[in-house]
Amino acid sequence: IDISRASLAYGKRMADTWGLQNIEFMQADILNLPKLNRKFSVIESVGVLHHMKEPEQGWAILRDLLEPGGIMKIGLYSQTARRDITRVREHIAENQIEPTPENIRQYRHELLNSELSVEPGNIGHFTDTYYLNGCRDLLFHVQEHQFTIPRIKQALDDLNLRFFGFDIRDPEALRIFQEKNQRPEDWENLDNWSAFEEQNPDIFSSMYVFFCAPR
Repeated sequence: IDISRASLAYGKRMADTWGLQNIEFMQADILNLPKLNRKFSVIESVGVLHHMKEPEQGWAILRDLLEPGGIMKIGLYSQTARRDITRVREHIAENQIEPTPENIRQYRHELLNSELSVEPGNIGHFTDTYYLNGCRDLLFHVQEHQFTIPRIKQALDDLNLRFFGFDIRDPEALRIFQEKNQRPEDWENLDNWSAFEEQNPDIFSSMYVFFCAPR
């Protein structure tokens, strides 16, 4: 399944359902977006850049499409949170397991039932594990980059973007962070978040999802 085509079709169906007429849908390669010769006030890219050959190159293109005063929402995989996924993916590569539907289902079954030489770790906590396309993306994706907060910080500096905070939906995690970071500016300090992730390695198990804007 071409996920981008599926997402496009889903977006169109939702627009029709809600009677929205002022949305323009397109499908394109990020590397070709400069050809649009357009600027946008809001750009959201969640779960896309880390599958590019050079994620920062794609991010730079999106940044150049942002209007002055615009804002970006970015989602990237956490190297720390996906440590068990990385170990399993290495096992899959070592054993040269092809991502056929039959192989994915069999491997998932054996992994979750501890029938392999590799431990499943926290794999069972990811909802993607339990449906075929999700498991393919989680464990068998042909290209995946994982980020650290220092790498995000460097990319933001290189792109002259200001970090405005993570989108975290877990109220308990926010409470714990706030206990040690009570000033408003602490929430925009990536060094604070890096230290917090070291103490709470699963906090970004979904992704780093954050907002940024031109300085």
